[in-house]
Amino acid sequence: MSQRIHVRCRPDLQFVQTTHAHESAFVAKDPVSLQYHRMRPDEYFVLSQLQDVSDLTELRKRYEKRFAPRRVSEPELNRLLFRFYQSGLLISQAAGQADQLLQKRRKHQTDQWKQRFSSLLFIRFPGVDPEPLLRRVYPWVRPLLQPACLALWIGLVVSAGIVMLISASRFAAEFPDMHRWLQLDAVVTLMAVIGLTKVAHELGHALVCKHFGGECHQIGPMLLVFTPALYCDTTDSWMLPNRFARASIGLAGMAVEVILASLAAWIWFLSGPGLVHYVAMNVMLVCGISTVVFNANPLLRYDGYYVLSDLLDIPNLSQQANRWLSSLASNLLLGVRDPQPSMETWRYRTVLAVYAIAAFVYRWTLTLVILWFVAYALRPYGLESLGKTLCAFAAAMMLSTMLRGPLRFLQNPQQRHQIKMHRLWISVVATAALGIAALIPYSSRVTATGRIAPAQEARVFVSTTGDLESLSVRPGDSIEQGQVIATLSNEETKLQQVMASGRFESQQAVVQALKDSSVSNPVAANQLPAAEALLADLIDQKARADQRFEALTIRSDFAGVVLEPPRRVQATDKVRLTGWQGDPTLPENAGCTLEAGTELISIAVGNRWNANLIAQQSDMHRLKIGNRVRLIMNAAPDQWMSGEVVHIARQRWNANEHAERRDDPDAARRTDPRSTSYLVSVVLDQPSIRIVTGATVRAKIDAAPISLAGRCYRWLNGLLRFR
Repeated sequence: MSQRIHVRCRPDLQFVQTTHAHESAFVAKDPVSLQYHRMRPDEYFVLSQLQDVSDLTELRKRYEKRFAPRRVSEPELNRLLFRFYQSGLLISQAAGQADQLLQKRRKHQTDQWKQRFSSLLFIRFPGVDPEPLLRRVYPWVRPLLQPACLALWIGLVVSAGIVMLISASRFAAEFPDMHRWLQLDAVVTLMAVIGLTKVAHELGHALVCKHFGGECHQIGPMLLVFTPALYCDTTDSWMLPNRFARASIGLAGMAVEVILASLAAWIWFLSGPGLVHYVAMNVMLVCGISTVVFNANPLLRYDGYYVLSDLLDIPNLSQQANRWLSSLASNLLLGVRDPQPSMETWRYRTVLAVYAIAAFVYRWTLTLVILWFVAYALRPYGLESLGKTLCAFAAAMMLSTMLRGPLRFLQNPQQRHQIKMHRLWISVVATAALGIAALIPYSSRVTATGRIAPAQEARVFVSTTGDLESLSVRPGDSIEQGQVIATLSNEETKLQQVMASGRFESQQAVVQALKDSSVSNPVAANQLPAAEALLADLIDQKARADQRFEALTIRSDFAGVVLEPPRRVQATDKVRLTGWQGDPTLPENAGCTLEAGTELISIAVGNRWNANLIAQQSDMHRLKIGNRVRLIMNAAPDQWMSGEVVHIARQRWNANEHAERRDDPDAARRTDPRSTSYLVSVVLDQPSIRIVTGATVRAKIDAAPISLAGRCYRWLNGLLRFR
């Protein structure tokens, strides 16, 4: 006995037929809920026959006659009617429908709230119907959409692009750094600019939709990356048969932002520093970044997605891509075949699968990057934990959305019955094998940066003030023990040495004469002790004078490599003169006066070198003394060096607690990392290349093995670690 049909198609529905490259479809508009439903021609046929068909048997016969030789069963028709009823396209003639409709409405409202908060960065709230406002505004806007005005807009955009190319260096110089963007006044200005530009963006969609004959029945507030913005529902464009008109509606918002950015570029170019100048720069950045990263990107369901869907003539691009990817995964993993085999080519379906994967990866990446920035921005206010909580909540909501489909599939007994157990066991074993492989540790390395320093450094100082007469070695030269480094001249020191020698020789002659006559002359014998005491004093004076004079010839006490001395900063006092500037070994300082105590050069004793590396805190537990290290100097990127870890600091590395680099006083400030780091000392093997002290290096340190799962965990954990 045939089952009777107790439902009928709603008479107030509006239908439009659209033709696409791969299929034709009918779009049904619900004028009450303002929802739109796309269906295949055979589904529309079933819906249209409900007005005069009383049972499923008659409906099946009409279907098979219309779409011969295709066959359909009555249970399949019953499921289709149930889907139509759930979508609100049918009305039932049975009693007790009020309770079911109320339950359906409550479920719909619950699903809406879940959908709003499933993406924490893009939350939509209920809006209002802007049609009365659009009907009043559209006559004023219509002239701006004519071909002549469109040509003027294009000219404005091109001219603004030329202006920005000419002023690129000026724009880069005025572009504020990260800390400037995080100040309160900058954040408030940026949020205001984002809000106003998004209002203009959405009004552009609504007015262009009105221009092509569509309607816009909802404009409402939303939170775009926690910033108030506006959204516009132009789903009525589905009722337009011309795909280029639909694409124009999608492009309208981006076009408005590009025009605003072009106007802002001219204002920025013609204005001087001030509020207007700064706001214009904000408008350029907001419109440019939002257009490229969000709106124009087809991987997100914003303007670029709908434009691409219309231009490719593939309706519901994301749904089709996800459905095909889900069908492919179900077939490969569970052996479940699609009950509705697709007629598209493999190339077409491959494009859909690639799009689905790319959109999934990009959506996750963009969400994590934005949340990282939010957490970083909250850090100065002590709210870093709030940023991490937002990240965890957003990830949980995205995971729940991703798992909703598989869980729904497994909860359906009829769909579970389609699973082929041998394919399921193969999938389980393969998944377990991949999980075990992800837990197997394998060799790893820790990357670090640092600088080269001598293992033992001997400093050579000037002990006697003098003028630099000659310099026998230069930084980088090898030097032997006892080799002359430099010769100084000092006339006063030389005179003191000559006078001391003369007094010594004179007193020595006196003492000798007294000794010769002391036997026969008692007076001479009495004067001899005093003369000998004076001679001893003169001997000390002569020795000191000789030492000062010999110190003018500076020699090396060690063998090694000559290093540069610390540089003297140019004097800011214009009244006080200095004897030399920079490096005393520089040619321009020839003949300069070197005061006693001045460091002339330093020597890397024995040509033995160390590397002081800065490693991140998260890597310290994987390092130990004796680990091998490979290093490369930035100045010689094609030559590798090797070494061994000899010391790992237990205290946090801080540039302020370490001596300044004598070859570059600002180097410690430049290498100060943003995260907690520790110093790792490495002894280099005998190098085969010339090494310069203070040279910056990049290093790879052999570390404890770590699994792929551990690497992923460390990466996610480090994503929100800032110190």
